[in-house]
Amino acid sequence: MQDPDPGLLATITAASSPRWSDRAKAGHDLARRAERDDIAELLLRLLLDEHDTAVTDATSHALLQRDDTHGVRLIALT
Repeated sequence: MQDPDPGLLATITAASSPRWSDRAKAGHDLARRAERDDIAELLLRLLLDEHDTAVTDATSHALLQRDDTHGVRLIALT
């Protein structure tokens, strides 16, 4: 993983939170960096969240809003 800034590090940590709302926000925020392989791995995990569909919904919407191949590719992989 690249050396993230403190805000990004907090968002990456939130992607593994037990709280669905933290994971959903992390998916939304991380979608902006979907072109990074390390972030794409986290986004795939959030797209397949087995505990709450709100996480998959927030993440997929944010990826589709990118309107590029990075976002669509991740959704297609699920």
